Amino acid sequence: MRREGTLRIVWTNRVEKGEPKHDILFSDYASRQEAAIHKEIVGEQALKNYLIDQAKVQSDSVYVALKSLTAEGAASVLKN
Repeated sequence: MRREGTLRIVWTNRVEKGEPKHDILFSDYASRQEAAIHKEIVGEQALKNYLIDQAKVQSDSVYVALKSLTAEGAASVLKN
């Protein structure tokens, strides 16, 4: 089943040293739940792999999200 919604990615340990930790929240448009999926991912490569391979996000959208994470510490990705 294909789900549409928004992935919200937050770099949770941005001010610390070490591997970056990211919280991912998925808000499903068809659901009343605020966060249908919550996942923590450690490492930038692991985040890229998750977004492309499991969440099925287009690679250009992943690139934009990673730039936003670096600049602002958070990013949103529309998933359809």
